[in-house]
Amino acid sequence: MNKTIFIILIGYFLSINFIEAQTTTINYLTSGLNPSSCNVFDPSAIINGVQHTSRAGGVKFNSSYGIGLTTTPRDVQPGATAFIINYNFTPGYNYTISITAKGNPALYLKACVVPNFNQFPTSGLSACSSDPYAHNYNTVGIGQFSSNTTTTNATYNVQQFSVPAGNIYPYIVIWASGGQSNFYLDELLISSIIINKIPSVSFKLLPSTKTIPCGSSDSQTFTVTNEYSTPNVTNHLWNLGADNGWLYNGNPAPETISTGNSNTLSLIPVCNKLKKDISVIVTAAGNNYQSNTASIINSSPSLYINGNSTFCSGSEVYSISNLPCNSSVAWSTSNSGIATINPSGSSTILTKTGNGDVVITATISGVNCLNSNVISKTVSVGNPTASNITIWNSKTSTTINNPVGFVAGYPPNNRCDLLGTQWQSSLQYYESSGDFTCISDNNTSKNLFFEVSGTAYVQAKVQNNCGWSDWSAAVPIEVTEGYYLYTIYPNPLTSLTTISAKKGSGNIVRVNVYDNNSSIKKEYKYHIPNKSAKIDLSDLKDGIYILEISDGKKIERQQLIKK
Repeated sequence: MNKTIFIILIGYFLSINFIEAQTTTINYLTSGLNPSSCNVFDPSAIINGVQHTSRAGGVKFNSSYGIGLTTTPRDVQPGATAFIINYNFTPGYNYTISITAKGNPALYLKACVVPNFNQFPTSGLSACSSDPYAHNYNTVGIGQFSSNTTTTNATYNVQQFSVPAGNIYPYIVIWASGGQSNFYLDELLISSIIINKIPSVSFKLLPSTKTIPCGSSDSQTFTVTNEYSTPNVTNHLWNLGADNGWLYNGNPAPETISTGNSNTLSLIPVCNKLKKDISVIVTAAGNNYQSNTASIINSSPSLYINGNSTFCSGSEVYSISNLPCNSSVAWSTSNSGIATINPSGSSTILTKTGNGDVVITATISGVNCLNSNVISKTVSVGNPTASNITIWNSKTSTTINNPVGFVAGYPPNNRCDLLGTQWQSSLQYYESSGDFTCISDNNTSKNLFFEVSGTAYVQAKVQNNCGWSDWSAAVPIEVTEGYYLYTIYPNPLTSLTTISAKKGSGNIVRVNVYDNNSSIKKEYKYHIPNKSAKIDLSDLKDGIYILEISDGKKIERQQLIKK
């Protein structure tokens, strides 16, 4: 870029009107002004980032009500109080001003926006009493407002206005005049002022945010919308930045692109490069307006290996979809004794050589925008292997007829992928459904109740699409006699038996009788809980049953024999 072009561009960008909405709130109640000062704006004060200056009379401050503008209605020369707010009102925006104040119907709140103070004479900026000059101030300029007030706080709204082109109006003049005729001193109180700056011209770039996956080559279109139908649009100058990662018309995109009165731009991502943000300068009626910036998010794609998690025989194909452009893949397997791998670009063939789990790994190279260039997948080949079965148990010791939860997994955490599970124990036991459930009941979760004391060695074998595994390694559980809260007599029984609560035990509210298949055979509920209960098993066949006794909070299970 030569020096002349550089100077021209500098001048062009300096002429840009940056369009943005803005609200400025001035809260006098939290201003921290000195209530004992006779003129709080002499010297000038900054409140919520806005400069305030005295103009006429002494501006007071009340910590409960805000700024106090005094008037002298019955004076020989009636006086008023005024102050200046420094705020640059510029072309290209609409403005509104809201003033929250209180006074009385004889007081007048007045305001206007002006380029200078020529029409607002003063007796002195450091005065502490009302100024006769201010009594005769007239509203001029733009944003003119005049209204009598009420005795309670009310919001007075200055009608929306705009600044003529080519001008800046830097000041708001605010004053109080009038007052009750029988008062020597009256006062108008202002608690807050809100200034709203609203763009009258706005060009919005869409989408405002765009996510571009790493390695994508899909065309992207950006559009400028004319929010207020501003006429005489003659040019759109798109700013992409240097080395921006985009293609335009098949070539590397320049730093800036002019599309005339066309409001769209189509770009293609450059493979394996970061894309930069985009903005637009719109020329309308000879003025330049800056759009918002379209934020470009360079994302790393979520890559994964496609293919079955299990296969029984022969071979299976595995692949990676949506690989970044210019990338290559190297495949490997964790155990060639279970399966061998034949890499071929974005896909590979896995061939069974044994039974068990293998991890296939794809290492991606030739691309630098990935969060990770290594992805893996665990594949179960053939029948499940006993060594890969994991058993979780809820406790390592228990008492007779108290449940212990067991869950089997293969590989770990893939419990519901199993077609079936079988359980066995070295100690006599019965079982019921466990707490963990799958959509299909595959027995992967069980509660086991041991009927005798000793060390119980619990094993499981599992089934997948290829068949059953051998029995897993044993999990030991210590089973003790424990302490029963209730006695059962007689046991064994022929027909009737009595349940009695021991000292310190709760009353009996429910008794269930289960067979060895965990099927309920009898149910007793006692509306009046008692320390003892009789149950009749005369209609049941001989065998072993489980008595479940509840006091409403705790449950105890004991074995019962019917002969």
